[in-house]
Amino acid sequence: MRSRGRRRRPQPRPSIRPRRFAAVLVPSLALGGVLAAAVGQGALAASFAVSGRDMKVSADRIEGTGYVTYPSVARSADGTEHAVTVLAVKTARVRALCQSSVLDTPLGRYVLRLSAAPDGPPVRVSDLALSATSIDADLGFTSLQLNRDAASLDAVPGYSGAPGHYGIQALGFAVTNVRVRSWSVFSSSIHVKGLRLAVGRDEAECF
Repeated sequence: MRSRGRRRRPQPRPSIRPRRFAAVLVPSLALGGVLAAAVGQGALAASFAVSGRDMKVSADRIEGTGYVTYPSVARSADGTEHAVTVLAVKTARVRALCQSSVLDTPLGRYVLRLSAAPDGPPVRVSDLALSATSIDADLGFTSLQLNRDAASLDAVPGYSGAPGHYGIQALGFAVTNVRVRSWSVFSSSIHVKGLRLAVGRDEAECF
């Protein structure tokens, strides 16, 4: 809280060193769709009906500026609502990005996998958001704020939660060994060189 009647001394920017972070954000079946990416003008809403398929997203490293987390709801095409945690970043560079979904077809079980070359240039994204049910990663933050009211989050324009809900915010971040279960992935812009798309019975999932 801001003190009245006196000046505050400048305070050092808090930081958290990378450490292991594993959390089951929602103890339920993680349902999702394939990777969704859109390019547009201004802020784009990340609200859309998701499919009923599981999604896995992984990366060797994600670093950038602007990070927020808050609880929300994902809606499937049939109107079913599911509790999720939104993870959103303003800008980021992603190493070895991968997304996979399992498909049940009349011919059997197939895996759809989208991946960027692990030894290629990093994927560049803006306004990246995931509707996550679980995350496992090693992480580090700068200027971290815990238990900030979700409605007041402003590190990623266009992404904030409901008043009174729990929120997390940071100005900078570096995350490694990322493993996420998510309903959806959204980005207002994404630039990938060396994208590989494969569908097959023997195709491996991201993790």
